[in-house]
Amino acid sequence: MNASPASNQTGYRSFQLGSFSFSRDEYFARLSWQVNGRKLSHTLSADAFLRAMMRDVAWGFFYGWVNFDPVIGTRNRYGKVEFYAGAYPSGLQGQGPGQTHSRAPH
Repeated sequence: MNASPASNQTGYRSFQLGSFSFSRDEYFARLSWQVNGRKLSHTLSADAFLRAMMRDVAWGFFYGWVNFDPVIGTRNRYGKVEFYAGAYPSGLQGQGPGQTHSRAPH
């Protein structure tokens, strides 16, 4: 995972995990990723993103699936945690926007 310095505009850092980019401002968390050369993005409220992330961290990434919202979430692969965007929600399957990234939790 790579982290940027804090933004002069927002005061928040941005993060890169595989092909995923995470950023936020006072109100929203933004996620972007690329699939087949096409850049996709998703925005959700910062409080919903942080609640889901803290739930995942508090459970030690143990719980099977944690849905942040209908588009993004994590899946415990028992030894690795898979972050996904658009890969599993039934409304998006088969449309090609899905992307996953697996990483061993620290």
